[in-house]
Amino acid sequence: SRFAPVSVVGMFNLQLDRLQLRQGLPYSALGRLVWHDGGWQSVRGLVPLGSYALDFEQEPAEVLQGQVITLSGPLQAGGSLELKDGAMRWTYCWKVKMRWMGNYRQCCL
Repeated sequence: SRFAPVSVVGMFNLQLDRLQLRQGLPYSALGRLVWHDGGWQSVRGLVPLGSYALDFEQEPAEVLQGQVITLSGPLQAGGSLELKDGAMRWTYCWKVKMRWMGNYRQCCL
């Protein structure tokens, strides 16, 4: 499959309380990844999305699990992440307030 290039803006911040790797993959972890002032640089200009966090934890040799939360912004995102044996599984939900409609549209996968 092919992907279209997407230009995103914002600051990423990784806060780690614990991280142990084995063979290049997380073995034990506890932390948070934050995307501050995230946006999408479209052909029509910057589209501000918001700020988001992924809180994650993994006990030694167990599945890494994380939760996505919205900190602020017009695009409300939430969901979960699991990383097991190098394979990632995402479930997520987002909703966005559309200026021209004045209400929310939601999609969950």
